Parts: sequence; C-alpha cells; structure tokens
Amino acid sequence: MTSLPPVNQDYLLDSLVDLLRIPSPTGFTDQAIHFIQMKLEAFSGISISRTRKGALIAKCPGEMTDSPRAITAHTDTLERWSRRSKVMDASS
Repeated sequence: MTSLPPVNQDYLLDSLVDLLRIPSPTGFTDQAIHFIQMKLEAFSGISISRTRKGALIAKCPGEMTDSPRAITAHTDTLERWSRRSKVMDASS
C-alpha cells in the first residue's frame, strides 16, 4: 500500500482560514462552494461535478475499487457563528 504524501500544513491552514472568512449562511453557500471547487481543481486526477441543487461532488480514484469511501461536509455556517464572526471581523 502506498503511503500518503506529507501534509502541507501552511497551505492547509491558509485555505481553511480563507474558507472560514467566506460568509455562508444556510441557503447562500455559493461562494464557499466555488472556493472549494477552485482549490480542488488545482489537484490532478480529481473529477468535479455539481448536483442540480448546487452541491459539489469531487471524485478521486484510489488504488482499490471494491470499497469506496466518502467524506461529506456542510459548507453553511450557523447563524450565531456568522454573527459572531462579523463582530470579530469588525473589531480586527
């Protein structure tokens, strides 16, 4: 089995901070989805599509096809967190 490549922690942290700065309340996640799609398009071998409701699907082939795996995540933020973030941004 091939080992995973090392994680570029600076890239990961910068990307997460940039993503968390994008306002994405429920129903208005287009900017966050677009950001994630652009990040994923930078990697070769990943096929990207959207559902009719706008969800992002990224497929990355693995070494084995008999046991597929999935990672799912929400891109919307809770309203309370969104308000707190706006307050925090205003004080920065």
